Amino acid sequence: MSCLTSVFMQKTAYEQRFLVILIAALCIGAATGIYVLLSDDFGNMELKITLTTLALIGYSLSGLCVSSLYEKERYRVFALAGIATAVSGYLLNLLAVWETIDIDHTREY
Repeated sequence: MSCLTSVFMQKTAYEQRFLVILIAALCIGAATGIYVLLSDDFGNMELKITLTTLALIGYSLSGLCVSSLYEKERYRVFALAGIATAVSGYLLNLLAVWETIDIDHTREY
């Protein structure tokens, strides 16, 4: 029995789905990042894809770290808050990278 299988057998269905989604996101992000870095032309679109990949990897890892607190009953609120922070941070980063929101004018008073 592999190590990954033994980890999945100890988790509940919610935690198992969350881990599978995070691991799949990391694998897809890594494959996309490798493809973009190996491509011949590195322009604005490739920069956006690379930044999106880095954000996906960073926020997935932070969500994975915080999800380990979910097992402990007294830290469950912090785990949910950390997961929500990771998801909202990734979405905000995604909107900023793809220029859906204008970050140049957010500090005007």
